[in-house]
Amino acid sequence: MTNTHSGPRWLVASGNPGKLRELQAMLAPRGVQLVSQKALGIADAEEPWPTFVENALAKARHGARASGLPTLADDSGLCVPALGGAPGVRSARFALDVITDPARRAALQGGGREALDAENIVQLLAQCRALPAHGGAPGGRVPGAAVPGAAVPGAAVPGGRVTDDHVPEAHVAGGTIPLATDSGTGIRAYFYSILVWVASADDPRPLIAEGIWWGSLLPAPQGEGGFGYDPIFRPDGFDCSSAELTAAQKNAISHRHRAMVRLQALLDEVAAGGLPAAGAPVGAGDTTQPGRRSVSGLVGEPVAFGTAGSAHRG
Repeated sequence: MTNTHSGPRWLVASGNPGKLRELQAMLAPRGVQLVSQKALGIADAEEPWPTFVENALAKARHGARASGLPTLADDSGLCVPALGGAPGVRSARFALDVITDPARRAALQGGGREALDAENIVQLLAQCRALPAHGGAPGGRVPGAAVPGAAVPGAAVPGGRVTDDHVPEAHVAGGTIPLATDSGTGIRAYFYSILVWVASADDPRPLIAEGIWWGSLLPAPQGEGGFGYDPIFRPDGFDCSSAELTAAQKNAISHRHRAMVRLQALLDEVAAGGLPAAGAPVGAGDTTQPGRRSVSGLVGEPVAFGTAGSAHRG
């Protein structure tokens, strides 16, 4: 998948069409061309690691090595503190971790992404209903609960809330979803995304940025948009699931957007320093903003996405 811009070309280390759509929309202002690893016939990387950041870095290096392109990787998932952080890094395969019947597992594995997404939701809601607070037996083991999620300060505290400065941005983007006075159902959850960008497979200083999006779980799916767990995730400040938001609304407040805000800031720092990526020459700059230049093959035009937060030079 590529756009029509003539700017730098990056590989996206994912074959997930939902992620590709969101990343393309977020990076369009930079003039970046994205191509999926599936389009180039590159196999998925192994993701054996217990943390999001390790899996994202493995995917980024794998994609860059196979393609020779600067590579952007995302590892993301839904974390439910009451379930010990599950589904966490196993979000995309949660049902396969829970279901033990070989025939059901084989049917899911061959049924496509949408079928697995739907079964992931069924299994997650079943585990939530088994919690003591929702009538389940106390002390019961939740399959997948031992799988670590993201190491996010305060995320293990059920009911913890994060001040959300991005909610107004979504209303500006869509303008029709009313603010909710109470967006909780008693089970708190957050989407987590980590973006890793490498100039080459052996890049010693990958750019790493994370984003967190708090909300609560709905008792049943709502809406037809989005993908993954969107139909049962009710973002703080909204009266609907994230599957009922428009693409513009979701892209203005989501976990992936928040990570992208922070990654954009790091990319702008690199551009401002005039550092080439993988030997690419320094290109013409943006003379309207002192000290900010774009680097050919590295970034497009600097974009003001907002205040940077948790971002790292790996």
